Amino acid sequence: MKISNILHNKITFSLMALVAIICLLTMGGCDKNEELSELYGTTWKLKGIFDVSTETLSLIEPTNSESYILTFKNDTLLEGIAAVNLVSGTYTANYHSIFITNFGTSTLINLVYDEELYIETMKSIEKYSITNDELKLYYNNQQNYLLFKSFQP
Repeated sequence: MKISNILHNKITFSLMALVAIICLLTMGGCDKNEELSELYGTTWKLKGIFDVSTETLSLIEPTNSESYILTFKNDTLLEGIAAVNLVSGTYTANYHSIFITNFGTSTLINLVYDEELYIETMKSIEKYSITNDELKLYYNNQQNYLLFKSFQP
């Protein structure tokens, strides 16, 4: 009798642990997918660089409607245009943290205007937030961010 009780308790404990693990994995997966759906398939137009301490927005040149467009093509790929050069890279997002890698130009034209600043800043992005029609890509320990507005090509 005692051996069957011990065996029963071990099986019960193991099943409860398994159910808890499945629940945790499922909840974490749902949060990540919901977050990725915020970025997936969206297109944004850069408005400028915001300095949190001085509350100022610096414009990036040129400011025309065809420059500094960014599209989250799928759950890992970014594509767009800087001033005149095509840009692309990969990203990983989780709980409003975002890491952008391999971001750069895919064309052979020299970097012009503020393209170098834009590309180097994109490589240092740490976090993001989306509110209404704005995307904020934070860097420098969230002291600065790239401010994007939703864009319909």
